[in-house]
Order: sequence, then structure tokens, then C-alpha cells
Amino acid sequence: MIISILAALTFWNYQNRVYNWDMPGYLGSMYTSEFPNSQDKVRIITYDEIKKEAPADQYTDIIGIKQWNIPRQYFVKNTQSFTEQLPYFQIKVGYILAITLFYKLGLSSPMAVLFTSLISYFFQGYYYFIL
Repeated sequence: MIISILAALTFWNYQNRVYNWDMPGYLGSMYTSEFPNSQDKVRIITYDEIKKEAPADQYTDIIGIKQWNIPRQYFVKNTQSFTEQLPYFQIKVGYILAITLFYKLGLSSPMAVLFTSLISYFFQGYYYFIL
């Protein structure tokens, strides 16, 4: 019963997915291992890939269009700022490895992040209700 409910909630989360502000950090962490000597390329690819998939309103939230989102605006435009935030995401080694695995298996990079999150939510719910 619990697994059915969790599966339904996971599917609902997939149908109502949100591309949020931490996605660039996870993608940047993944792409850094692929392009270790080209941080500018990592930043550009990260935001280009998100822009291809994310709904326009969610993408504008990620890049910080609103005046008070100054750090997000710097991350988009300034490679040094973008790179300096990556260690906060790179500390989650297993999470980055899972994202990389799903990316290598053929998912788009933003979808790899979302899929990893969905799996995490499912297992968190499972452990919450079982334990």
C-alpha cells in the first residue's frame, strides 16, 4: 500500500516537475568532470541545457530576472561566481554520480537531475513510513 502511494506521488511529482535554482549547481558539478579545464564552457552549457527544457517562467526564476536575485544573475553572467558556488553541490558525491549515470544512460542533463530527485524522494518517503 505504501509503495503504491509513494509511486503515485513520485509520478505526480514528475508530472508537476519544477526546474529550480539548485539545478545549475548540480549540472555544473557534473559538467566540470567532463570539461575540467573549461569553466566558461561548463557555465554556458549548464544554462543552455536548462533553457532548452525548462518552462520560460521557471528558467527566468533560475537566472534571477527579478531585481533582488542578484546572486543568480552573477552566476549566469560570471564564470568565476558560477564556479565558486559549485563546491556546495560537489560535496554530494553520490548525488552527482547518480546524475552523471542517468545522463550517460541517455537522459538530458536537466532530466537526469530531476530523475535523481524523484528517486531520492521515493526512497525518503519509503524510509520515513517503514522506519
